[in-house]
Amino acid sequence: MKCRARLIETLSLFLGLALVVGCVPRQYSQEDLASRGAKDVQGVVTKQSRGSFVLKDDFGGEQIYRTGELTQYIPVDFRSLEGDRVRVVFEEVWERSGRLKLAVLQLELVELAEENLPLASPVTGEIVAVDRGSAKFVKSILLKIPDMEEALPIYVSPQAIIQLDGETRSAEEFVFENLVGRKVSVSAEREPIFRGNAYIYATKHIVAP
Repeated sequence: MKCRARLIETLSLFLGLALVVGCVPRQYSQEDLASRGAKDVQGVVTKQSRGSFVLKDDFGGEQIYRTGELTQYIPVDFRSLEGDRVRVVFEEVWERSGRLKLAVLQLELVELAEENLPLASPVTGEIVAVDRGSAKFVKSILLKIPDMEEALPIYVSPQAIIQLDGETRSAEEFVFENLVGRKVSVSAEREPIFRGNAYIYATKHIVAP
């Protein structure tokens, strides 16, 4: 029994360390980049997705660059958006299909486009729909903000507090469908997604007067 307990304790420690290491942002030294034959380029992002972006470089050329587990973001909470000026350090990788992929090792912010500044918090608008959350969030809401063409998805933290008609409730016990059609004020913070080149908005406080 003692051996089994020690084994379980050892495995738990190993898994805990693995999780911690897995959460450490990727870092590269100049030696690392040189050993990979890395190249670099600067330009403006013209198209964007979670796993790739198109960069128009300073000479007018456009290329697709792929982000992923190899990518280090500089600063660590930066994710690119259309219009941002960035520096890209990349390596050329031949895929099995024979296609050449430009894999991003470092994605560094040079100049943030003015239209890509985060929204000032709190934001106000009407909740037009409620959707499921994720492993990290209990729900997501779609907030229609005046002067914005599309509704903004906002993810609700399990620790969120909902104030509805003067009563305060926790997000985990709240029926969010009751908020559809309501005008609300949401304390929303923009944060980078853990895996991928994108942002989300998250909240811990919603007020519906």
